[in-house]
Amino acid sequence: MDIYLVRHGQTGSNLNEVFAGQQDDSINEAGMIQAEYCREFLKNVVFGGIYTSGLKRTAQTARVIRDQESISCPEFNEIDQGEYTGRVWKDLEKIPGFLENRLKRDYRNPGGESLDDVITRASRKFHEIIANHDDGESILIVSHGGVIKELGRYILKQDRVLARPPNCSISLIKLENGKYKLEYRNKVTYPAKYMLPF
Repeated sequence: MDIYLVRHGQTGSNLNEVFAGQQDDSINEAGMIQAEYCREFLKNVVFGGIYTSGLKRTAQTARVIRDQESISCPEFNEIDQGEYTGRVWKDLEKIPGFLENRLKRDYRNPGGESLDDVITRASRKFHEIIANHDDGESILIVSHGGVIKELGRYILKQDRVLARPPNCSISLIKLENGKYKLEYRNKVTYPAKYMLPF
C-alpha cells in the first residue's frame, strides 16, 4: 500500500506567520498554484481513497490535486492551539516558556491540545483507514504540518522524521508485509518562488 501524506496549500495565516491551529482558513493564490503542481506530480496515481481533515484548507487542496470525492476526518485536524489560535508568532515567542514548552509531548497551550492528544486521535483514524483498503491500493491524506509530523513519528518510529513539511509537500510511506517504509519525505514539486522562507 502506498500512503501519500500532503500538507495543505499555503494560506494567509502561513504567509503572515499566524498560529492558525484549527482556525478555518482558505488556501490563497500561491496555495492554489502549489496544489496544481502537486496535482501534476501525482497525476498517474490511482487513489483508492482521499482523506482530508475537517478544515477547508485541506479539502480545497485535495480538490485541486484530484477531482475526486474526499472524506472529511476531523481526527486529522491541526493541533488545537486554544487561546493562542490566531496570534502571530513574534508575539507568542515573547511569552515566557512558550518555545520550550511547545515541544513537550504533554504540554497544552491554555485551552488547547497536547501533541499526545493529537497523535491519539490521528493514529486511531489512520489505522481505521488502512484497515479499509487493500494492500495494492494508494491512499491520499491531506492534512496539516503538525499532524503529518506526528503521524511520521508514530508510523516510522523516528522522532521528527517528517518535521516541518512545506505547504503542499508530499511524503510517501509504503506499507509492505506489515512494515512501514519511508520512500521520500517532504518533496516539493513547485518552483522555489512559491515556497515560504520560514
